[in-house]
Amino acid sequence: MRFGEACARLEFQRLTVLLCPQDQLFRFGIDLLKDVPEDEQAEVAADFAVDDDVLESFFDWVEDKEIISTENLTSLKANEQDVIDVKLGIRVEVLNATLGLDAGYKAALETDEQFRAALEHLPEGQDFWISWQAANLD
Repeated sequence: MRFGEACARLEFQRLTVLLCPQDQLFRFGIDLLKDVPEDEQAEVAADFAVDDDVLESFFDWVEDKEIISTENLTSLKANEQDVIDVKLGIRVEVLNATLGLDAGYKAALETDEQFRAALEHLPEGQDFWISWQAANLD
């Protein structure tokens, strides 16, 4: 699943959702990789981080392609969570395009607070499940 598909399934209240139609983050990720030889893309992606230069390139790309209004782009750039989401989206899409969807999912899950909280509670769930089975399956 691409970041754009995930956006379609979630109700975002931030401006990041404006970047989801037509998989704009994926398209930018592909654009970033166009000058990297195919046999080097996996290595580049493995160490890829969205720094300020990449982020500014993305914002310039969005503006050049008139994907969202200048007013919305300015608001997006000013919102810390939107910027975090954009950085994550670019990283996920570069990983998806080069190392596969598993790598993209892993990167997305590393920052997912609900997923991390669920992992923390797995032992409790396992204890509950064992207790329930002992009480109900005998």
